[in-house]
Amino acid sequence: MISRIFSEKHPLRFVVSRIFLYSGIDLPFVLTFSRFLNVRTYFHASSAAHKIFIGKYVPDLDIAVFKKYIQTDSTVFDVGANIGMFSAVAARLAPQGVVYAFEATAKTFNYLTENLRLNKVQNVYPVFAAVCNVTGFVSFFEHEQSHEQNYIATKDAGTSTVPALQMKKFADMANVQNIDFLKIDVEGAELSVFESMGDVLDKTAVIYFEYTNSARYQYEPEEIFRLLKSYGFSIMIPELVGGDLQVTPYTDSSNNAGLNLLAIKS
Repeated sequence: MISRIFSEKHPLRFVVSRIFLYSGIDLPFVLTFSRFLNVRTYFHASSAAHKIFIGKYVPDLDIAVFKKYIQTDSTVFDVGANIGMFSAVAARLAPQGVVYAFEATAKTFNYLTENLRLNKVQNVYPVFAAVCNVTGFVSFFEHEQSHEQNYIATKDAGTSTVPALQMKKFADMANVQNIDFLKIDVEGAELSVFESMGDVLDKTAVIYFEYTNSARYQYEPEEIFRLLKSYGFSIMIPELVGGDLQVTPYTDSSNNAGLNLLAIKS
């Protein structure tokens, strides 16, 4: 543990972070997520907030992707919104647009709504639900410390039950005509999200999603790629080179777990 502490960028901050995060204590401070866009978060007992505090998370690539593909009037879906940092980023970039933020963990959803008020964004609609290929309720696993690792449970691994919805049904109900930018971070359940979209994929321009280990849900990542390509998407890898965003074609799935990928309508 000692070696872990001193391997951190800010060892003292790391120790303080572990104490308060594991104790579940919300602190009365505000942290800056993006100075450029003036996006902030309360110092909640959330692993996402604590990563910001200890300098573990630098969102430069993510924000560069958002800035390139989100326009001032874009319709944005943030699936797996967590504490709302990227929902707030999207709202800043699309002041004449609309952002739908989906989060399925009750405590994290409360943090999300508090952060939306903190950032004074008026065009974000938070939705307490898991987006997947079923409607009703699903079993959900909530990690005790790392709220970024919560996921739709398999078999008997769930710790709670949460509302679930299919994206197509939601889009129809909300009269969403198109999705200009869709961000997905759902800990391996991406295929279920895509399956829930149906012909909404025809109306979606850009998707930014995490390429994660899909073994938990017993599917191969190639299933996602085949589905997206059948709707006319090209799969791309975004990266920052000298501070500039570059996008190159995705060619090999063998060693790319953990990457964020782009699907861009050809």
